[in-house]
Amino acid sequence: MLTNHAYWNLGGEGSGSALDHQLTINSDFFVPVNAEAIPTGEILNCRNKVIDFSSPALVGERLSFSFWLR
Repeated sequence: MLTNHAYWNLGGEGSGSALDHQLTINSDFFVPVNAEAIPTGEILNCRNKVIDFSSPALVGERLSFSFWLR
């Protein structure tokens, strides 16, 4: 499957971290990934979990991107 993994900083280049962006996602479910970042195929409820962005929240307050930095 082909996919695009572009990441956007809506403040523009040199404006700081995208972790300061406020995000809202209208979804109740997510597909988790394994240790190699491969989707498991499960469909899980995201409500009241760290990835629940059903109400506005700063990305950096909810998510750690250290996984992607290895």
